[in-house]
Amino acid sequence: MIQIDSVSYDSTSQQLTIYVRNLGSTAVEIDEIYIYKSDGTLVTNIDLDQNVAIDPNSVGTITLNSESALNPGTYSYYVKVVTTTTSRG
Repeated sequence: MIQIDSVSYDSTSQQLTIYVRNLGSTAVEIDEIYIYKSDGTLVTNIDLDQNVAIDPNSVGTITLNSESALNPGTYSYYVKVVTTTTSRG
């Protein structure tokens, strides 16, 4: 099981940073990210070129340039991350 600890967005550089905690006993890999407006409209989905591995009881950091300009002053967003299990751990 994972949880998103926090998300930050720098509108100048359009850089999105997501902190994901692995609460489980098995290592996971983040391989895709979805960003939605609060009304459920999909803004973008990002298929990571290189999966981010997170060991059990650890926090992983995902930093990427947003393909779509987000406007947090106008809209609220939520982020969904998709994981796969890995042979690590």
